[in-house]
Amino acid sequence: MALFEDGIDAPDPSYNNIRDGDHPMEVYAKDLAISLWKLYEPYADDHFLDQIKRDFDARFWEMDLTCCLLGFGFEVHSDKHGPDIKITNLESPLWIEAIAPNSGKEGLPDSVAELTLGIASSVPDEQIILRFTSAINEKHSKYLQYLADNIVKEGEPYVIAINGGQVRQSRQDFDPPRIVRAVFPIGNEYIQFDRKTMKPIGSGFHYKEAVTKANGTDIPIDIFLNPEFSGISAVIYSNSDCCNRPDAAGLDYVVVHNPMAKNPIKPGTFPIGTEYIPRQINDAEYQLEKVIHQSA
Repeated sequence: MALFEDGIDAPDPSYNNIRDGDHPMEVYAKDLAISLWKLYEPYADDHFLDQIKRDFDARFWEMDLTCCLLGFGFEVHSDKHGPDIKITNLESPLWIEAIAPNSGKEGLPDSVAELTLGIASSVPDEQIILRFTSAINEKHSKYLQYLADNIVKEGEPYVIAINGGQVRQSRQDFDPPRIVRAVFPIGNEYIQFDRKTMKPIGSGFHYKEAVTKANGTDIPIDIFLNPEFSGISAVIYSNSDCCNRPDAAGLDYVVVHNPMAKNPIKPGTFPIGTEYIPRQINDAEYQLEKVIHQSA
């Protein structure tokens, strides 16, 4: 069946715009989506074609991620019940649940507001991180339900794949990126200077265990140091979409491992993008190793 259905007004304007648009970016996006669909169609669940009309970006992310994994030789399945993706050619089945959060409800204080042209403003860092922590919490709750329903087994790794492309200003990122700061208590960077010479003598990051919502509620960002979330093996992050995507799929991916995972995955399992691997250096400290994969 065709990915785009002509002559209908789909609930999601993105679907209609990409199907009907003649701007070069829209034409590129449509061609890309159709080419991915040719590969992905055998793996799509029965509701995919209906759901992509309702939430184009989320379903595109699921399709693009699956095709990327297929390109790396993973055997992929999409079961009717359970997480979006199941990889079966590893030591044990590995499950991936995909999610594409948006900027939040318009007008609410914790949503990511649009930039106002002509007015200088800072990037709403904490609001963006809140969108990521909310997505992780949502998919962690689903994981617990999958366990209760015996869909995902106790010994099977579970990975959350987050696409931040629809969160405003999320592409204005830094190192370590926000997805790392959403799961580890990493605050702002600082530099130490010698008072006499005024030369830099050291640098680091402040400890930050939470971000604060507008109502004063603290939302923890030490998720990967919390045993409650030990069911999450890792997070995969991307901010690409059908209009803004590297030519080689996966080059922008960020893979963050959970040091508390009860079912960890080996570093390099996903040899794509940039990988952050926590190494324990003593009983109380971890050091993040950054690995940049040269090809994807």
